[in-house]
Amino acid sequence: MQAMISLYESYQEALHVVQELEAVYVPSREISLITLNGKRKKLDAIEEVIKTAKKGGKKQPMIEAVPEPINIAPDFKAAFYASLALKELTGVGDIIAAGWLVEQHVGETTHAIAAISIQRVLDTMIETGLSDEHASTYIEGIKRGATLIGVKVEPALASAVTRILNEEHQPLHPHMRGHHYWQGDIRNDNEKTTSAANRMLAALIVGPTT
Repeated sequence: MQAMISLYESYQEALHVVQELEAVYVPSREISLITLNGKRKKLDAIEEVIKTAKKGGKKQPMIEAVPEPINIAPDFKAAFYASLALKELTGVGDIIAAGWLVEQHVGETTHAIAAISIQRVLDTMIETGLSDEHASTYIEGIKRGATLIGVKVEPALASAVTRILNEEHQPLHPHMRGHHYWQGDIRNDNEKTTSAANRMLAALIVGPTT
């Protein structure tokens, strides 16, 4: 069985990826999702989607989530959404997650939330064939609000899943995104250092202000 992992800037887009994966009969248990739990509770929106999907109504639900509204067809299989739960990823914080990337790594609980080792998630991604650099970039992406999707797929479905993950949607390129992350951090550090130096120079020239 082959594993594929992609990172999406948009939480909404990642949810639609899940919908399309199930539409080509990828089992829910073979799909994994990890996303940072932002200021507003994504789980609240997901629960509404599950309720609407189970009702099988004719109208498409429009549920407001973070960061965009979720527009999900009413016949969507709610099994994967029902498996999403609040967890804690060490070094990252509270996440909403489900699937094989996190289920095998649940450790001791912290304030009633299942704790997951960030190192073990990294190791699992590397075991699928990702480089250390790309796996670290994906974790950094989660920290910055992106959503990770991991899929285990049988050879017969590999081409369809590849098309969904990489062609029908817009995943973040790990190399380019990593360069953006790390160069941005270096630039911000340089700006902070320059600003501090300028303040010190001004203090030497002008003297302390009252």
